[in-house]
Amino acid sequence: MNLRLIYLLLCSALIACKKEKLPPNIIDSNIDISHDTISVTQIKVANIFEPSPGFLAYFSAAALPFDDKIAFVGTEAPYDHDFAPANLQIKKTDLDLNIISDKSLFKSNLAKYNSVTPSFINVNEKLQFYYLRQESWQESQIYLTESYDNGLTWPVDRKISFLEGVNGIINDRVIILSSGRIMIPVSYTNDIHNNYDGQIIFCYFSDDNGQTWSRSSELRTSTPLMEPSVAEYAPGKLLMVIRSGLGKLLFSRSTDNGISWSPIEKSKISAPASTSALFRMEEGILGMIWNHSESAIHVQDRKRLSLSVSKDGGNSWSVPYLIGNEEGEIYTSPGMFKHNGYWYVYFNYSAYVGEYGIRAKKLRISY
Repeated sequence: MNLRLIYLLLCSALIACKKEKLPPNIIDSNIDISHDTISVTQIKVANIFEPSPGFLAYFSAAALPFDDKIAFVGTEAPYDHDFAPANLQIKKTDLDLNIISDKSLFKSNLAKYNSVTPSFINVNEKLQFYYLRQESWQESQIYLTESYDNGLTWPVDRKISFLEGVNGIINDRVIILSSGRIMIPVSYTNDIHNNYDGQIIFCYFSDDNGQTWSRSSELRTSTPLMEPSVAEYAPGKLLMVIRSGLGKLLFSRSTDNGISWSPIEKSKISAPASTSALFRMEEGILGMIWNHSESAIHVQDRKRLSLSVSKDGGNSWSVPYLIGNEEGEIYTSPGMFKHNGYWYVYFNYSAYVGEYGIRAKKLRISY
């Protein structure tokens, strides 16, 4: 054996030894950014909720489009903290994001700490509103209320999560599959303070329009799994994106309408520990919004809010379009929907530490 071959073998062995060891139940994947591009035209931008001296934090919005207007519901808190006292406020805009109503109370805080992370869906001409009540470090539960008069009244709240502990959901992540199944991706731990690293993921699902609920298989590893988002790219086939502190986006897949989930895939797409969002744009095409930042450590790295599109079930993603990249700002908790041929994107923005508002953009997207 010549010296050059020995040298190459030694180098390969050293590289293999230095290769990062993945946590259990996570595998490396080739999911990455491709050379494909999308065309995005910004039509309008508006700050829907802005921080004020009495309420420094508006965050985690949901949107409900109507024929001639959009209702935005956001969490309102006097200061920025996951357990700050908070309720849910509503503002309405026209379809060009011009504000047409003052803010008003949509849902008062009925929990010990706060009522947060709203989601809307439309089920058989009936509106459903989901949100989270945070009672303590050891207890957060998901509630559902329904409107039979197009959102004018929401008479009764009922708890739909059935696992005691901290059930975590993110704004506007409740979806309806092509089969009619309602899916709620959830992160869970028994104690968010003392068992933060023990967070696992599963989905609640309902096949009877939200009357009864079941639970999918779990995803768990030795690192916390947080803030999942799910989208259906083909009938019965789902993709999930997961927040972690590993510096890359994590994904999982289901081929049985979300009952079971594949081993977690660590992608090659850089992201900090921040909320990402998946959306079904049309049959076979997914959209994703996330912070395309190299660092996984600090909250101030939640910059470069980016949009990409996948046409192959999430295996490759288009070159990111920057939705938010203003100097000194950070971004979290994105949402997105299509209405009358336009896409509306909304997200938290923060230009000063401890202050958050909610911004929306009207876009034309070609892919």
